[in-house]
Amino acid sequence: MITLARVTAVHPETGTIDCVCINTRRRFAGVRVAQVGASTDTGRIDLPVPGLGANSSASDPALMPLGAREVVAVIAFFGGQALCLGFLPPRTSQMYFEAGRRIDRHGSDVYSSIDSAGNTEWRHPSGSMVRFSESAVPEDLTGQDADGAWAITRNTDRAPRLHVRLANAGVTKFEMTVDPAGNVTMTTAGNISMSTPGDMAIDAANLTINADIATTGTLTNNGVNVSSTHVHGGVQSGGSNTSTPQ
Repeated sequence: MITLARVTAVHPETGTIDCVCINTRRRFAGVRVAQVGASTDTGRIDLPVPGLGANSSASDPALMPLGAREVVAVIAFFGGQALCLGFLPPRTSQMYFEAGRRIDRHGSDVYSSIDSAGNTEWRHPSGSMVRFSESAVPEDLTGQDADGAWAITRNTDRAPRLHVRLANAGVTKFEMTVDPAGNVTMTTAGNISMSTPGDMAIDAANLTINADIATTGTLTNNGVNVSSTHVHGGVQSGGSNTSTPQ
């Protein structure tokens, strides 16, 4: 027999849920949940915490009003034991979008989205995001689902930082951090090489370089050539100083 049950609690530490049958009001505790690719050391565990309706603690769980997050389990019975085969989204949900779109959303409101054109976005509820698409403009999905209910409300006040690390046999070789204020710190154990057929511009209040500098090509300062080919006018033998470069 297979039935539908309303999830009342989750137990990620044991991979189980508590639920109540929607039709019979029969309650089940510690129901194991079938997982994709599950083994001793592989798999994916993501049991969303249900948000039950108002006055849920004093009501029959099967009759509670709809909450902020409804989780409906598909329950089957084997040898008299209940087993959760998966979850069935409610008929009204923030997760129904147009054909061709894939959404993967965590309970924290971190989500990723891929549309039918392959435009891909990974977004944190603070507004931080990474996007690979034809347009650099972030995609706002608020109210764009079929029920007009999509809303990001959790963790919007967080101040995350971006950190990237590359290690070789456990030894860090490269690190880059962008802090919440936008300050960027980058360290590497190797060399850095940048190349472009176009122009490169650095626009900053001040630039400090603590290194020997070798250049090829013309070096100018405020439009004046100060490279190895520049000359000085007004030169006369003796102890006089030359004029500024020309």
